[in-house]
Amino acid sequence: MAATVAWTGRPSDTRRVFARFVPLRLRSRFQPRLRTGGSALGLALAVSACAGRDRPAATPPTWSTVTQPAIARGQWEVVDDVTALGWSEAGLKTVQAEARKLESAVLLIVTRGQVVLRHGDIEHKYQVHSVRKSLLSALYGMAIERGQIDLDDSLRRLGIDDRDQLTRREKRATVDDLLCARSGVYLKAAAETKSMRKKRPDRGAHRAGDHWYYNNWDFNAAGTIYEQATGRSVFVAFEHEIARPLGMQDFDHDGTWYSGHRSTEHRAYKFRLSSRDLARFGQLFLQQGQWGEREVIPRSWVHKSTELVSETDRSGSHSGYGRMWWVMVKPGSEALELGRGAFTASGNGGQRVTVIPAMETVIVHRVDTDDKSSRRVKTREYDRLLAKVFRAWRGRRSIPVAEQLERLEVQSQEMTPAEMTDFVRQLARADATPSGSPVGVRVPAAG
Repeated sequence: MAATVAWTGRPSDTRRVFARFVPLRLRSRFQPRLRTGGSALGLALAVSACAGRDRPAATPPTWSTVTQPAIARGQWEVVDDVTALGWSEAGLKTVQAEARKLESAVLLIVTRGQVVLRHGDIEHKYQVHSVRKSLLSALYGMAIERGQIDLDDSLRRLGIDDRDQLTRREKRATVDDLLCARSGVYLKAAAETKSMRKKRPDRGAHRAGDHWYYNNWDFNAAGTIYEQATGRSVFVAFEHEIARPLGMQDFDHDGTWYSGHRSTEHRAYKFRLSSRDLARFGQLFLQQGQWGEREVIPRSWVHKSTELVSETDRSGSHSGYGRMWWVMVKPGSEALELGRGAFTASGNGGQRVTVIPAMETVIVHRVDTDDKSSRRVKTREYDRLLAKVFRAWRGRRSIPVAEQLERLEVQSQEMTPAEMTDFVRQLARADATPSGSPVGVRVPAAG
Protein backbone atom coordinates (compact mmCIF):
# COMPACT_ATOMS: atom_id res chain seq x y z
CA MET A 1 0.00 0.00 0.00
CA ALA A 2 1.37 3.41 -0.94
CA ALA A 3 1.04 6.64 0.99
CA THR A 4 1.30 10.02 -0.72
CA VAL A 5 2.76 13.04 0.99
CA ALA A 6 2.49 16.38 -0.80
CA TRP A 7 5.08 18.97 0.19
CA THR A 8 4.76 22.52 -1.12
CA GLY A 9 7.99 24.31 -1.95
CA ARG A 10 10.24 25.50 -4.78
CA PRO A 11 11.38 22.86 -7.34
CA SER A 12 15.01 23.32 -6.30
CA ASP A 13 14.09 22.66 -2.66
CA THR A 14 12.10 19.52 -3.44
CA ARG A 15 14.96 18.16 -5.52
CA ARG A 16 17.38 18.83 -2.68
CA VAL A 17 15.19 16.91 -0.23
CA PHE A 18 14.91 13.98 -2.63
CA ALA A 19 18.60 13.94 -3.59
CA ARG A 20 19.93 14.35 -0.09
CA PHE A 21 17.68 12.11 1.93
CA VAL A 22 16.50 9.34 -0.40
CA PRO A 23 19.29 6.76 -0.83
CA LEU A 24 19.97 5.41 -4.30
CA ARG A 25 18.92 1.89 -3.41
CA LEU A 26 15.45 3.14 -2.41
CA ARG A 27 14.81 5.64 -5.18
CA SER A 28 13.24 3.02 -7.42
CA ARG A 29 10.55 2.62 -4.75
CA PHE A 30 9.72 6.30 -4.85
CA GLN A 31 7.73 7.91 -7.65
CA PRO A 32 8.62 11.61 -7.64
CA ARG A 33 6.57 13.87 -9.81
CA LEU A 34 6.36 17.62 -9.85
CA ARG A 35 3.00 19.11 -10.50
CA THR A 36 1.76 22.66 -10.81
CA GLY A 37 -0.95 23.71 -8.39
CA GLY A 38 -1.83 27.39 -8.73
CA SER A 39 1.36 29.34 -8.10
CA ALA A 40 2.92 26.65 -5.91
CA LEU A 41 4.86 23.62 -6.98
CA GLY A 42 4.61 20.40 -4.99
CA LEU A 43 6.44 17.16 -4.66
CA ALA A 44 4.52 13.91 -4.29
CA LEU A 45 6.35 10.89 -3.01
CA ALA A 46 4.60 7.56 -3.38
CA VAL A 47 6.19 5.39 -0.75
CA SER A 48 5.83 1.65 -1.06
CA ALA A 49 5.41 -0.54 1.99
CA CYS A 50 8.62 -1.95 3.39
CA ALA A 51 9.33 -5.37 4.78
CA GLY A 52 12.35 -7.15 6.19
CA ARG A 53 13.22 -4.86 9.10
CA ASP A 54 12.76 -6.20 12.62
CA ARG A 55 12.79 -2.90 14.43
CA PRO A 56 9.77 -0.59 14.17
CA ALA A 57 10.13 2.58 12.15
CA ALA A 58 10.68 5.78 14.12
CA THR A 59 10.48 9.42 13.09
CA PRO A 60 13.95 10.88 12.48
CA PRO A 61 14.21 13.79 14.93
CA THR A 62 15.46 17.29 14.31
CA TRP A 63 18.40 18.35 16.44
CA SER A 64 19.45 21.57 18.11
CA THR A 65 21.90 23.88 16.38
CA VAL A 66 22.92 25.32 19.77
CA THR A 67 26.32 23.98 20.89
CA GLN A 68 27.21 26.61 23.50
CA PRO A 69 24.05 27.27 25.54
CA ALA A 70 23.86 29.83 28.29
CA ILE A 71 24.15 27.08 30.89
CA ALA A 72 27.48 25.96 29.43
CA ARG A 73 28.98 29.27 30.48
CA GLY A 74 28.07 28.62 34.11
CA GLN A 75 25.00 30.87 34.13
CA TRP A 76 21.33 29.97 34.00
CA GLU A 77 19.77 32.59 31.78
CA VAL A 78 16.01 32.83 32.25
CA VAL A 79 14.62 34.15 29.00
CA ASP A 80 12.75 37.47 29.28
CA ASP A 81 10.33 36.77 26.45
CA VAL A 82 9.27 33.13 26.26
CA THR A 83 7.24 33.84 23.13
CA ALA A 84 10.50 34.49 21.25
CA LEU A 85 11.34 30.81 21.77
CA GLY A 86 7.93 29.61 20.68
CA TRP A 87 6.14 29.41 24.03
CA SER A 88 2.78 30.70 25.24
CA GLU A 89 3.03 32.55 28.57
CA ALA A 90 -0.46 31.43 29.54
CA GLY A 91 0.36 27.87 28.51
CA LEU A 92 3.47 27.77 30.71
CA LYS A 93 1.42 29.04 33.65
CA THR A 94 -0.90 26.08 33.10
CA VAL A 95 2.11 23.76 33.07
CA GLN A 96 3.40 25.21 36.33
CA ALA A 97 -0.05 24.83 37.91
CA GLU A 98 -0.03 21.15 36.92
CA ALA A 99 3.41 20.70 38.52
CA ARG A 100 2.04 22.18 41.74
CA LYS A 101 -0.96 19.87 41.54
CA LEU A 102 1.38 16.87 41.20
CA GLU A 103 3.46 18.22 44.11
CA SER A 104 6.55 17.98 41.90
CA ALA A 105 9.74 18.95 43.70
CA VAL A 106 11.23 20.44 40.51
CA LEU A 107 10.14 21.20 36.98
CA LEU A 108 12.75 22.81 34.77
CA ILE A 109 12.21 23.52 31.07
CA VAL A 110 15.15 24.66 28.93
CA THR A 111 14.74 25.68 25.27
CA ARG A 112 17.75 26.46 23.09
CA GLY A 113 19.89 26.62 26.25
CA GLN A 114 17.67 29.12 28.06
CA VAL A 115 15.32 28.51 30.97
CA VAL A 116 11.67 29.16 30.11
CA LEU A 117 10.17 27.65 33.27
CA ARG A 118 11.71 27.04 36.67
CA HIS A 119 9.74 25.49 39.53
CA GLY A 120 11.33 24.27 42.76
CA ASP A 121 14.91 24.03 44.04
CA ILE A 122 17.06 23.18 41.02
CA GLU A 123 20.23 23.04 43.14
CA HIS A 124 19.10 20.30 45.54
CA LYS A 125 20.59 16.87 44.85
CA TYR A 126 17.80 14.30 44.72
CA GLN A 127 18.29 10.61 44.05
CA VAL A 128 18.15 9.96 40.31
CA HIS A 129 17.17 6.27 40.67
CA SER A 130 17.11 4.61 37.21
CA VAL A 131 18.21 7.77 35.41
CA ARG A 132 21.62 6.28 36.31
CA LYS A 133 21.23 3.88 33.38
CA SER A 134 21.19 6.68 30.82
CA LEU A 135 24.28 8.15 32.50
CA LEU A 136 26.06 4.81 32.06
CA SER A 137 24.87 4.61 28.45
CA ALA A 138 26.65 7.90 27.75
CA LEU A 139 29.88 6.57 29.27
CA TYR A 140 29.56 3.47 27.12
CA GLY A 141 29.55 5.60 23.97
CA MET A 142 32.94 7.06 24.87
CA ALA A 143 34.43 3.69 25.86
CA ILE A 144 33.25 2.13 22.60
CA GLU A 145 34.82 4.99 20.65
CA ARG A 146 38.13 4.35 22.42
CA GLY A 147 37.97 0.66 21.56
CA GLN A 148 37.67 -0.44 25.21
CA ILE A 149 34.29 -2.10 24.76
CA ASP A 150 32.87 -4.14 21.88
CA LEU A 151 29.07 -4.38 21.82
CA ASP A 152 29.28 -7.82 20.21
CA ASP A 153 31.36 -9.39 22.98
CA SER A 154 29.49 -12.15 24.81
CA LEU A 155 29.25 -12.60 28.57
CA ARG A 156 31.22 -15.82 28.17
CA ARG A 157 34.09 -14.07 26.39
CA LEU A 158 34.18 -11.35 29.07
CA GLY A 159 34.09 -13.84 31.94
CA ILE A 160 30.82 -12.49 33.34
CA ASP A 161 29.00 -14.81 35.73
CA ASP A 162 27.06 -14.55 38.98
CA ARG A 163 26.62 -16.30 42.30
CA ASP A 164 23.86 -18.36 40.76
CA GLN A 165 25.97 -19.48 37.82
CA LEU A 166 24.87 -18.59 34.30
CA THR A 167 24.04 -21.33 31.85
CA ARG A 168 25.90 -21.72 28.56
CA ARG A 169 22.90 -20.27 26.74
CA GLU A 170 22.72 -17.26 29.07
CA LYS A 171 26.42 -16.56 28.53
CA ARG A 172 25.74 -16.07 24.81
CA ALA A 173 24.13 -12.70 25.60
CA THR A 174 26.17 -9.77 24.28
CA VAL A 175 27.02 -6.41 25.78
CA ASP A 176 24.50 -4.87 23.37
CA ASP A 177 21.81 -7.25 24.66
CA LEU A 178 22.43 -5.89 28.16
CA LEU A 179 22.13 -2.25 27.08
CA CYS A 180 18.91 -3.03 25.21
CA ALA A 181 17.49 -5.09 28.13
CA ARG A 182 17.26 -8.19 25.94
CA SER A 183 19.81 -10.54 27.58
CA GLY A 184 17.50 -13.40 28.48
CA VAL A 185 19.19 -13.61 31.91
CA TYR A 186 16.45 -13.57 34.52
CA LEU A 187 18.06 -13.53 37.96
CA LYS A 188 17.57 -11.49 41.12
CA ALA A 189 19.28 -8.12 40.88
CA ALA A 190 20.31 -5.22 43.10
CA ALA A 191 17.93 -2.24 43.38
CA GLU A 192 14.97 -4.07 41.84
CA THR A 193 11.52 -2.66 42.41
CA LYS A 194 8.51 -4.78 43.33
CA SER A 195 7.18 -4.31 39.79
CA MET A 196 10.43 -5.62 38.25
CA ARG A 197 10.33 -8.73 40.43
CA LYS A 198 6.71 -9.37 39.57
CA LYS A 199 7.26 -9.06 35.80
CA ARG A 200 10.52 -11.01 35.62
CA PRO A 201 10.14 -14.00 33.26
CA ASP A 202 10.99 -17.50 34.39
CA ARG A 203 14.63 -18.40 34.00
CA GLY A 204 15.34 -19.79 30.53
CA ALA A 205 12.07 -18.45 29.11
CA HIS A 206 13.78 -16.49 26.30
CA ARG A 207 17.04 -16.61 24.40
CA ALA A 208 19.37 -13.61 24.28
CA GLY A 209 18.09 -10.90 21.95
CA ASP A 210 14.58 -12.37 21.61
CA HIS A 211 12.61 -10.58 24.31
CA TRP A 212 12.59 -7.16 25.98
CA TYR A 213 12.20 -7.01 29.75
CA TYR A 214 13.26 -4.02 31.85
CA ASN A 215 15.94 -5.91 33.71
CA ASN A 216 18.15 -4.56 36.48
CA TRP A 217 20.42 -7.59 36.12
CA ASP A 218 21.29 -6.38 32.63
CA PHE A 219 21.92 -2.80 33.71
CA ASN A 220 24.00 -3.75 36.76
CA ALA A 221 26.08 -6.29 34.82
CA ALA A 222 26.68 -3.55 32.23
CA GLY A 223 28.17 -1.47 35.05
CA THR A 224 30.46 -4.36 36.01
CA ILE A 225 31.59 -4.76 32.39
CA TYR A 226 32.25 -1.02 32.04
CA GLU A 227 34.46 -0.91 35.13
CA GLN A 228 36.26 -4.10 34.14
CA ALA A 229 36.95 -2.80 30.61
CA THR A 230 38.01 0.75 31.52
CA GLY A 231 39.78 0.12 34.83
CA ARG A 232 37.93 2.80 36.76
CA SER A 233 34.63 3.21 38.56
CA VAL A 234 31.47 4.51 36.93
CA PHE A 235 31.59 7.46 39.34
CA VAL A 236 35.17 8.52 38.58
CA ALA A 237 34.49 8.16 34.85
CA PHE A 238 31.33 10.27 35.16
CA GLU A 239 33.23 13.01 36.98
CA HIS A 240 36.05 13.24 34.45
CA GLU A 241 34.16 12.54 31.22
CA ILE A 242 30.81 14.23 31.80
CA ALA A 243 30.54 16.34 34.97
CA ARG A 244 33.73 18.35 34.47
CA PRO A 245 33.42 18.95 30.70
CA LEU A 246 29.82 20.13 31.17
CA GLY A 247 30.68 22.33 34.14
CA MET A 248 28.23 20.60 36.46
CA GLN A 249 27.87 22.83 39.51
CA ASP A 250 26.72 20.41 42.18
CA PHE A 251 28.26 17.00 41.46
CA ASP A 252 30.54 15.43 44.06
CA HIS A 253 31.33 11.89 45.17
CA ASP A 254 29.30 12.29 48.37
CA GLY A 255 26.33 11.80 46.05
CA THR A 256 27.50 8.45 44.67
CA TRP A 257 27.40 4.95 46.13
CA TYR A 258 26.97 1.29 45.28
CA SER A 259 23.99 -0.81 46.31
CA GLY A 260 24.34 -4.59 46.40
CA HIS A 261 22.22 -7.68 46.96
CA ARG A 262 23.23 -10.96 48.58
CA SER A 263 22.08 -12.92 45.50
CA THR A 264 24.32 -11.21 42.96
CA GLU A 265 27.87 -10.01 42.32
CA HIS A 266 26.71 -7.06 40.23
CA ARG A 267 26.06 -3.86 42.13
CA ALA A 268 23.78 -0.96 41.29
CA TYR A 269 25.63 2.36 40.85
CA LYS A 270 23.62 5.14 42.52
CA PHE A 271 23.73 8.91 42.04
CA ARG A 272 22.34 12.07 43.57
CA LEU A 273 22.33 14.95 41.09
CA SER A 274 20.81 18.41 41.02
CA SER A 275 18.19 19.29 38.44
CA ARG A 276 20.34 21.97 36.86
CA ASP A 277 23.13 19.42 36.36
CA LEU A 278 20.69 16.89 34.88
CA ALA A 279 19.51 19.60 32.49
CA ARG A 280 23.11 19.92 31.32
CA PHE A 281 23.16 16.19 30.65
CA GLY A 282 19.93 16.40 28.64
CA GLN A 283 21.23 19.43 26.74
CA LEU A 284 24.37 17.47 25.84
CA PHE A 285 22.22 14.84 24.12
CA LEU A 286 20.06 17.49 22.46
CA GLN A 287 23.30 18.88 21.00
CA GLN A 288 24.27 15.42 19.70
CA GLY A 289 27.13 15.09 22.18
CA GLN A 290 28.67 18.46 21.38
CA TRP A 291 29.54 20.96 24.14
CA GLY A 292 31.07 24.12 22.80
CA GLU A 293 34.01 23.09 20.61
CA ARG A 294 34.31 19.67 22.21
CA GLU A 295 32.61 16.43 21.22
CA VAL A 296 31.97 14.93 24.65
CA ILE A 297 29.95 11.94 23.44
CA PRO A 298 30.32 10.60 19.89
CA ARG A 299 27.49 11.91 17.77
CA SER A 300 26.93 8.42 16.35
CA TRP A 301 26.36 7.06 19.87
CA VAL A 302 23.80 9.75 20.71
CA HIS A 303 21.78 8.54 17.73
CA LYS A 304 22.39 4.84 18.34
CA SER A 305 21.57 4.91 22.04
CA THR A 306 18.34 6.86 21.61
CA GLU A 307 17.01 5.04 18.55
CA LEU A 308 14.14 2.61 18.97
CA VAL A 309 15.12 -1.01 19.59
CA SER A 310 12.05 -2.42 21.35
CA GLU A 311 8.42 -1.38 21.56
CA THR A 312 6.87 -1.79 25.00
CA ASP A 313 3.27 -2.52 25.99
CA ARG A 314 2.75 1.13 26.95
CA SER A 315 1.98 4.32 25.10
CA GLY A 316 3.41 7.78 25.63
CA SER A 317 6.90 8.61 26.89
CA HIS A 318 7.67 4.96 27.77
CA SER A 319 6.32 3.32 24.60
CA GLY A 320 9.75 2.31 23.28
CA TYR A 321 13.23 1.49 24.53
CA GLY A 322 16.65 2.07 23.03
CA ARG A 323 19.97 1.53 24.78
CA MET A 324 19.18 2.61 28.34
CA TRP A 325 16.87 5.39 27.10
CA TRP A 326 13.07 5.36 26.79
CA VAL A 327 11.77 6.51 23.38
CA MET A 328 8.33 7.88 22.56
CA VAL A 329 7.13 6.01 19.46
CA LYS A 330 3.43 5.60 20.29
CA PRO A 331 2.19 8.91 21.69
CA GLY A 332 -1.21 7.37 22.42
CA SER A 333 -3.05 10.67 22.07
CA GLU A 334 -3.07 13.69 19.79
CA ALA A 335 -1.93 15.80 22.74
CA LEU A 336 1.38 13.91 22.85
CA GLU A 337 1.97 13.72 19.08
CA LEU A 338 4.56 16.52 19.15
CA GLY A 339 6.67 14.32 21.42
CA ARG A 340 7.07 11.51 18.89
CA GLY A 341 10.79 10.72 18.77
CA ALA A 342 11.51 12.35 22.13
CA PHE A 343 13.62 10.29 24.52
CA THR A 344 13.64 10.10 28.30
CA ALA A 345 15.95 9.08 31.13
CA SER A 346 13.54 7.80 33.74
CA GLY A 347 13.78 6.94 37.43
CA ASN A 348 11.48 5.61 40.11
CA GLY A 349 9.01 8.01 41.69
CA GLY A 350 8.96 10.51 38.84
CA GLN A 351 12.60 11.38 38.07
CA ARG A 352 12.71 12.38 34.41
CA VAL A 353 15.01 14.00 31.87
CA THR A 354 13.11 14.29 28.59
CA VAL A 355 14.85 15.52 25.44
CA ILE A 356 12.56 16.80 22.67
CA PRO A 357 14.67 17.55 19.56
CA ALA A 358 11.69 18.87 17.56
CA MET A 359 11.29 21.64 20.17
CA GLU A 360 15.03 22.04 20.95
CA THR A 361 13.92 21.52 24.54
CA VAL A 362 14.98 19.61 27.65
CA ILE A 363 12.57 18.94 30.51
CA VAL A 364 13.74 17.90 33.98
CA HIS A 365 11.18 16.65 36.51
CA ARG A 366 12.05 15.61 40.07
CA VAL A 367 10.35 14.09 43.08
CA ASP A 368 11.82 14.00 46.59
CA THR A 369 11.87 10.25 47.21
CA ASP A 370 13.91 10.73 50.40
CA ASP A 371 10.73 12.08 51.95
CA LYS A 372 8.65 8.94 52.43
CA SER A 373 5.49 11.02 52.68
CA SER A 374 6.04 12.85 49.39
CA ARG A 375 3.76 12.13 46.45
CA ARG A 376 5.16 9.88 43.70
CA VAL A 377 4.41 10.87 40.11
CA LYS A 378 3.36 7.97 37.88
CA THR A 379 4.25 7.73 34.20
CA ARG A 380 0.69 8.48 33.06
CA GLU A 381 0.67 11.59 35.26
CA TYR A 382 3.98 12.73 33.84
CA ASP A 383 2.61 12.20 30.34
CA ARG A 384 -0.37 14.40 31.18
CA LEU A 385 2.11 17.06 32.27
CA LEU A 386 3.96 16.60 28.96
CA ALA A 387 0.69 17.05 27.08
CA LYS A 388 0.24 20.43 28.75
CA VAL A 389 3.84 21.32 27.86
CA PHE A 390 3.15 20.51 24.21
CA ARG A 391 -0.04 22.61 24.24
CA ALA A 392 1.99 25.55 25.54
CA TRP A 393 4.36 25.26 22.60
CA ARG A 394 3.65 27.47 19.60
CA GLY A 395 6.82 26.68 17.68
CA ARG A 396 9.39 28.71 15.81
CA ARG A 397 8.10 29.66 12.38
CA SER A 398 9.59 30.52 8.98
CA ILE A 399 12.66 28.30 9.27
CA PRO A 400 14.49 28.42 5.93
CA VAL A 401 14.82 25.14 4.08
CA ALA A 402 18.63 25.38 4.05
CA GLU A 403 18.77 25.69 7.85
CA GLN A 404 16.18 22.97 8.37
CA LEU A 405 18.04 20.51 6.14
CA GLU A 406 21.26 21.17 8.03
CA ARG A 407 19.45 20.44 11.30
CA LEU A 408 17.87 17.25 10.00
CA GLU A 409 21.00 15.13 10.15
CA VAL A 410 19.40 11.87 9.11
CA GLN A 411 21.26 8.65 8.41
CA SER A 412 19.37 8.33 5.13
CA GLN A 413 21.20 5.21 4.03
CA GLU A 414 19.55 3.47 6.99
CA MET A 415 16.03 4.72 6.26
CA THR A 416 13.23 2.54 5.00
CA PRO A 417 10.45 3.97 2.82
CA ALA A 418 8.20 3.99 5.89
CA GLU A 419 10.76 6.08 7.76
CA MET A 420 11.08 8.37 4.75
CA THR A 421 7.34 9.00 4.88
CA ASP A 422 7.67 10.00 8.54
CA PHE A 423 10.62 12.21 7.65
CA VAL A 424 8.64 14.16 5.05
CA ARG A 425 5.81 14.51 7.57
CA GLN A 426 8.32 16.01 9.98
CA LEU A 427 9.41 18.54 7.37
CA ALA A 428 5.77 19.44 7.06
CA ARG A 429 5.33 19.92 10.80
CA ALA A 430 8.39 22.17 10.83
CA ASP A 431 6.91 24.46 8.16
CA ALA A 432 10.25 24.17 6.40
CA THR A 433 9.54 26.30 3.36
CA PRO A 434 11.41 29.40 2.19
CA SER A 435 8.36 31.58 2.63
CA GLY A 436 7.29 30.07 5.93
CA SER A 437 3.94 29.21 4.37
CA PRO A 438 2.16 26.07 5.61
CA VAL A 439 3.14 22.76 4.11
CA GLY A 440 0.36 20.59 2.80
CA VAL A 441 0.29 16.93 3.84
CA ARG A 442 -2.09 14.47 2.30
CA VAL A 443 -2.17 10.83 3.34
CA PRO A 444 -5.01 8.95 1.63
CA ALA A 445 -6.96 6.30 3.45
CA ALA A 446 -5.88 2.70 3.06
CA GLY A 447 -7.20 1.02 -0.06
